[in-house]
Amino acid sequence: GKGVWTEGNISSLIFSLNKKKQKDYKMMINIDSIMTRNDQKLNLKIKLNDILISSHSLSKEEIKKKSLLEIKINSNLLNYFEQKIDIIVKNPLSPLDIFESPDSRSLGLLVSGFTISEID
Repeated sequence: GKGVWTEGNISSLIFSLNKKKQKDYKMMINIDSIMTRNDQKLNLKIKLNDILISSHSLSKEEIKKKSLLEIKINSNLLNYFEQKIDIIVKNPLSPLDIFESPDSRSLGLLVSGFTISEID
């Protein structure tokens, strides 16, 4: 496919960043679609190492206009080794819920890619 769906209420991404640099980072998540009814928003929170760093409420129209979600990663919140980003979707739906397919997995975001870069 074109990316990977977040499944259920929590999806995690584990990666390494060098805390010794003492630099802040930004993460850009490319979202191709969301699983929600046309008249509702998808509500989600982003945690870094179990600390809330952002909250979002996204509609299908907003995703069509701007598919990049920008998240600042403060160097003070980094671990010395691996970092863990949790995407917590409050109201995931299945394609079955909205009569799109017999797939009953609860889905949230269709993520086609992400980048992490230093903030100067």
